[in-house]
Amino acid sequence: KSKGRGSTALLSWLLNRHKRGQEEIHDIIVNATPPELNYLLSFVNCGKLAYVASKHTFCYLLGNAAGWRATGARLDELSLEVKAFVLDGLQRVGIIMSNSKQMWTRNILLSTKGSDIAIMKAIMDSRGDWHSMHKLVFYDLRGSWKSEVLRHLHSEGMTSRLKWTKIVSDVDDTVLCSGGLWPAGIDRRLPKKAMYPGAGTIFLEISRHCSSFSTIPEAYRPFFESSSLIFLTARPKAYKGMSEIYSYKNLVGPMKKAGLLQEQEPVILSGRLGSAFQVLLQAAFARLFRNKKGTMPRGTAIWTPVADKKAECMQEYMAIYPECDFVLFGDNGQGDVLCSELLMERAGFRADSSPLRSFSIRASLMHNVRDMSETLSKFLPPSSVEIPREWDAMSILFFKTYIGAAVEGFSLGLLDLGAVVRVSCKVVVELMVLVAWYPETWRGWEGYYEDVIEDMKQVKNLVFRDKGLEDKVDDLLADLEYVKMSQRGLDEGMKSPAPILSPRTLERRKQGRKVKMVEAMRKWRRKVSFKKKKEDQE
Repeated sequence: KSKGRGSTALLSWLLNRHKRGQEEIHDIIVNATPPELNYLLSFVNCGKLAYVASKHTFCYLLGNAAGWRATGARLDELSLEVKAFVLDGLQRVGIIMSNSKQMWTRNILLSTKGSDIAIMKAIMDSRGDWHSMHKLVFYDLRGSWKSEVLRHLHSEGMTSRLKWTKIVSDVDDTVLCSGGLWPAGIDRRLPKKAMYPGAGTIFLEISRHCSSFSTIPEAYRPFFESSSLIFLTARPKAYKGMSEIYSYKNLVGPMKKAGLLQEQEPVILSGRLGSAFQVLLQAAFARLFRNKKGTMPRGTAIWTPVADKKAECMQEYMAIYPECDFVLFGDNGQGDVLCSELLMERAGFRADSSPLRSFSIRASLMHNVRDMSETLSKFLPPSSVEIPREWDAMSILFFKTYIGAAVEGFSLGLLDLGAVVRVSCKVVVELMVLVAWYPETWRGWEGYYEDVIEDMKQVKNLVFRDKGLEDKVDDLLADLEYVKMSQRGLDEGMKSPAPILSPRTLERRKQGRKVKMVEAMRKWRRKVSFKKKKEDQE
């Protein structure tokens, strides 16, 4: 009885203390002036505040189901930055299971209009983690709250005069080389998990060239540049975002540390678990019955459900940003080409569409990593090598390196000539870094090097009238010749410097596997002798 009385007393004391804290927070929010309220909310952890404060306090601050104006809430007194802080805090504590938090999220978004809603979306998509506007609208909100927010975003986006182009890119075999490891991809030209030279630079250059933020205050423009990149991956979603957290930690993290993503904070749009299982089952079926006629090839047609889910996810994201144009990057190793075709068809494209009609998808640039006849497409007949005319109408173009992608972007008006040369410079510099990082283990460097040389010749043909740019291209070709000589070892003085290793490491590398075998034998002998001594003692 005494233990029960003590726990009851402790619980009542904690509840009373918590209630007093809630009353103090409510008094502060009620009595604070608008500048004081904005100052306090900008320095407090809004996520923890949502846990601690009472529901009555947040209803007084953000309104209830009837709206924020009808109840006299103080939502209109909050600045744009503070609204973003509160919205971020609500999303981080979790709003999917709370009707009140969904109601407050709806009120915050509906109270933001004009150019402020574009700034709000840019801030929410440049946080540098797996939380995003897409997750907020399509996974956290439900029912009527979600419908109201989507209608508001669409109406405000359609009346916006903002010129904003976003880059949507696949990850495997488009940004990072898979090293030929299935199901990630099939490209073996670069080492596994190496970033393709020039990828981050061309993303940033296209976004800057095709976007204009003159109507946006200068203080908010970095948010638009940092949120202009979206990674559309087939990796499935997992419980509480574990897949997205893993992707950010192991994919985006190393890119940002190496400075390969420039100033961008990419948003990750993941696939569905059901489509991933469907691909694995179809791949197993095709593997078991590969000798029978009519069996689908493992690397192409099995990716149809993934392409469909990617297109569906991209449609959801485009509904949040109706004011934006999009440039897609992918590869023809899986279903990215089919995904682009599905998006264009669902946007109203037909084979007889007028070439003057504009679509939100300006172009689709595909990394050519396999034979063109094996590309998964609705318009490419089996074993055909002719380019379908629908690809030209849809602006679906192919490239081998990102220098070739820059040349194709220049032909479509996505880049100017100076940007093409800057992308070429970055490709050569990052190629030299790859040669230094993988001096001995990079086996497929010759094929990639030849592709870079072929694309550099196209750049040289483009700049033949500009003396300054032509000199830069000649310098780049000289640097590529250095890369070739250093990698092949034709000149001893120009080889890549060997890494500095300790004498013990050098000795172990010379002996190879013998060291491990000797250590294993010694460990086994010690174990046997110890066991024998123990038996003798007994």
